[in-house]
Amino acid sequence: MKQLRYFLAVAEAGQVSAAANNVNVSQSAMTLAIQDLEAGLGVQLFDRKSTGLELTREGTTFLTHAAAIQEQVARATQSVHRLDDPLTGTLRVGVTETLASYFLFPKLARFRREHPDLIVELREATRAELEAMLLAGTIDVALLLTSNIEEKRKLTFRTFHRSRRRLWTAAGHPIIERPSVSLADLSIYPFVLLKSDEAERQARSFWSTSRIEPQVIFETASIEAVRTMVAHGLAITVLSDVVFRSWTIDGLRVLKRNLNDDLPTMDVGMAWRKSRSPTPIMNAFIEEFEPVN
Repeated sequence: MKQLRYFLAVAEAGQVSAAANNVNVSQSAMTLAIQDLEAGLGVQLFDRKSTGLELTREGTTFLTHAAAIQEQVARATQSVHRLDDPLTGTLRVGVTETLASYFLFPKLARFRREHPDLIVELREATRAELEAMLLAGTIDVALLLTSNIEEKRKLTFRTFHRSRRRLWTAAGHPIIERPSVSLADLSIYPFVLLKSDEAERQARSFWSTSRIEPQVIFETASIEAVRTMVAHGLAITVLSDVVFRSWTIDGLRVLKRNLNDDLPTMDVGMAWRKSRSPTPIMNAFIEEFEPVN
């Protein structure tokens, strides 16, 4: 379990030093655990590069199972305390498009298994629409980007995950050879801009703050289109780790690299109306998204 925990920390941070700081262990202990894990599995989980560590194809596959194992252990411990007091009723949940695709359903599936008598009603909408629904009382909770919430005085929210924004490139892209990369270095290359779930607004914000203009050659609401375009070497992009996947549907690889710039994180969390106290059902659902230590 310790090896899995350290592996997940490195996969998230992209660097051993940062991962070690995040879980409060020494860098040498982190490195040894990863090496022992790779030796035991007989595969290489990370490609070692001058800028950090990147998941191999085997590492990407292992990541999904490792995260599931770690969360299941934590949920198993929690579940025994719920057997004597099963919850019933209906929970109305709102979610944005991106988080529905990349964040919600594994946790929702576990929640339904733990509370089979509950009814969960789902509504997909934009972040602004979800805030309005919460204030109107037409949904109970919303899974959204807490970093973008506007009605902060009227809503209570809890952030569960802060996702870094990084450069996405094709395996053979010339920018890979640079010892370090900043937004200024990206401005000479074709850029693809994601438009879904406020990604466009956020991207234009940090580009504008840096006073740099990207060479946008295509705008799309499809993350898969972005991933495929990048993998074919037609463009680069900067997106959050939440939506990163190393491989496209046609088997091409996408790499990610840290940027020198201090870019805002994409913060994922839950929100509800400040004037209402969370019900036991709401509390149980919110707890499902608490990060596993």
